[in-house]
Amino acid sequence: MKKSLIALATLAATASFAQSSVVLSGAVDVAYANKAVSAGTGVNLGKATGVAEGQNTANRINFAMTEDLGGGMKAGAMVEMGLNITNGQLVSTRAAAAGVNVVNAGSTSAEIPTGSYSTATNRQSYVFANGGFGEVRAGYTRTNLYELSTFSGYLVGQEQYGSLLHTFGNSVFGGTRANGLTWITPSVNGFTATLQYGAGADREQYTTDTAAGVNGVTEATLKRTGIKVDYANGPFKAAYAHTNVNAKTVAGTTVTTLNIFGAAGTDAATAEYKSNLDQLAASYEVGALKLTAHYLSGTKDNQGLSAATSDQKYKATNFGLLYTMGNVGLFASTGSGTNTKQSDGSKTNDIKQSQFGVRYSLSKRTVAYVMTGESKDNSATTATAVAKGKVTGFGMAHSF
Repeated sequence: MKKSLIALATLAATASFAQSSVVLSGAVDVAYANKAVSAGTGVNLGKATGVAEGQNTANRINFAMTEDLGGGMKAGAMVEMGLNITNGQLVSTRAAAAGVNVVNAGSTSAEIPTGSYSTATNRQSYVFANGGFGEVRAGYTRTNLYELSTFSGYLVGQEQYGSLLHTFGNSVFGGTRANGLTWITPSVNGFTATLQYGAGADREQYTTDTAAGVNGVTEATLKRTGIKVDYANGPFKAAYAHTNVNAKTVAGTTVTTLNIFGAAGTDAATAEYKSNLDQLAASYEVGALKLTAHYLSGTKDNQGLSAATSDQKYKATNFGLLYTMGNVGLFASTGSGTNTKQSDGSKTNDIKQSQFGVRYSLSKRTVAYVMTGESKDNSATTATAVAKGKVTGFGMAHSF
């Protein structure tokens, strides 16, 4: 009797486990690269040569947990964590794609990209449920802005110098990731919509009870809403996204903070603004050739607490091509972008960029590559403003 009960319990447990799954995936990318940043006067602002990471794809590890609820419904969670595999801080820091060892930031390490390490290793972490209604997500997820510009197949280059304008000005439009709610509708005649509501730059709203505030802030609000529509029909793909952000920061008593080099940080500033961003992208495949285009236009309008002279208009256009011959993929991209003051029409940024390279598939999961790119800001003319960033590198990326 006991044996029968144990057998039944084991069978029930096995059936239960068969309903759920945990999938581990990710990517590791290492290269040897040269990166340099200079001012409009030709002054060297930063230079590094050596082992780099994330040149072709971001280093990361993903945990996807899914449970079958029956009736065509599933639920689960996704946790995606950035890695920093070229130094001892494997899981406590993450390397930004276009970083460089900026000498005037006080860094003495030759590691790339020392000037752009981040302790924010969380790339995504959310719960989800899907079924006939599509998919609903809640948690820390990629914004529509980032999905369209970087993950929807319209970016053929690499997120390095020469291919950075696809997210031009993204910090004032809700950033690349944020806490919030996402609903992805089912596909109807090739159309899929993604609706988002939530925060930007991790936060939605907090208000302190003390006059001094927390790190000099008594109130901080950043709310984001957006919609993205994707269309796919054979070799043609297109997408449109609109993002709206309302932000407000009220500074309390100044609190001096120090960075890792012991230098005083920037005090919190009082600000209030509304921003709107429109993005449009398309791609078309003709045999082995893929052509892509991406356009963005956005405005930042300050409200009351900020000077109207800092109202901005952002515009950027990117074009790319990818030609695949067997295991070889040749890619090239070019683009331009401007950031203009609404008060007088003067340009805060006037950027031109170009990038090209080749990827070679060693297998389904391993890619070798070589690339070079350059970004120039023609409006940067002083000895301290960054006017040019260059990168050349070769490496290998493995996904699992």
